[in-house]
Amino acid sequence: MLDNNNNSKIDSLFFSVWRNKYILSEIWEHIRLYNENEIINIKTMDQLRYHPHRKYITSVFIYNNEVIETPNTNNIISFKPIKAGDIPESVTSLRFSYNYTTPIDFKSALPSGIKIFEYPGDLPKTCEILNLNKYNQPIEPNVLPPNLKTLFTCKFNQPMTHGSLPDSVTDLTMDSYNHPLSNSLSSLNSLKKLSLYGFFQGISRTTLPNSITSLNLYHFNKPLMPNVLPSSIITLRLNNYNHPLGPGVIPPNVEHLELSSYNCFLSKKLFPNTLCYLLISCFNKPFLKDSIPSSIKHLRFCDNGPEIFEMDSIPPSVKILVLPCVYNHPLPVGLIPNSVVDLSLPGNCSPLQVGVLPESLTSLAFGYGFNQHLDPNTIPQSVTQLKLNRIYSQPIPDSLTNRIKITR
Repeated sequence: MLDNNNNSKIDSLFFSVWRNKYILSEIWEHIRLYNENEIINIKTMDQLRYHPHRKYITSVFIYNNEVIETPNTNNIISFKPIKAGDIPESVTSLRFSYNYTTPIDFKSALPSGIKIFEYPGDLPKTCEILNLNKYNQPIEPNVLPPNLKTLFTCKFNQPMTHGSLPDSVTDLTMDSYNHPLSNSLSSLNSLKKLSLYGFFQGISRTTLPNSITSLNLYHFNKPLMPNVLPSSIITLRLNNYNHPLGPGVIPPNVEHLELSSYNCFLSKKLFPNTLCYLLISCFNKPFLKDSIPSSIKHLRFCDNGPEIFEMDSIPPSVKILVLPCVYNHPLPVGLIPNSVVDLSLPGNCSPLQVGVLPESLTSLAFGYGFNQHLDPNTIPQSVTQLKLNRIYSQPIPDSLTNRIKITR
């Protein structure tokens, strides 16, 4: 009985060792096959379709068009397309030679794990709108279509040189680009609209072309010097800029300006007389007289606004006025000029006094959270439209519902 137990233990130990050696051998065999087949170069898709070790392939270079020939002749009638399943799911890098021109159904034919993709035939010369999405490989000169007008990039963050972008581009949006721009944009004389979301480089006089009419810098916070931005700019958005503005920083022809994080000194001398629309956000200083020019027709305060408005600080040119959404100081009579026809008040505004709202007013809106009783005497007869939020639960006097269109 004792001998049988010993024999059983010896047998178990033997098979355990044998299995370990077998597993080890299998591991080394898989490593060998992986190293030998990780990268392959092929002329025909059949080489890939029927490759004996295709599951080990991670990088493929295809350097020829595979053709269909007529029987008994050499006349080419078409190219063989790449179909779903032809390229193994293990492939993460796929490159085609410069002379490969066969169209590909990218949605069905390419594996889901592709990280590097080079294909010279995917950008037709007639392409005018291109979204590179998560593409983040270098863009060589003269690669993008020569007639391209609109270009979007989401993850692209490779240095560009002169010629990386075609001269035809009129609208450029770059979400993550953070390299100097002077060599790549200054010669784009067709560029009209430029939007940069993750750009933290300095801007000099030679950075941007003089053709730009709309410039959006969403996270830019480098100091801007006078006369650096092109004078052609009409719309300017500085969404994260918080350096003191000096005379000449805002170009002379700007009509639409957004300062979404500005909390520095304001003076009408800082803005051109062409300015019609001004948005200010996160400004928590007193809003003083002569802070902005009298050319402004649309004045909008967002989020945290001024601590207080000085009398006559809102120019009599303003027709559309949006007060800060958290402003709850009492509004004095005469603060809102008689030019205002469209007014938006915050949801937590102080109760209105008679005479605060001007007789020029035709449209009045209260922000989210407003639930105060409406006194008909505080709302001018000129008002024809009143907007309330959906949670408003106070009864509305008949004298208002009979003469005003009320929406929620």
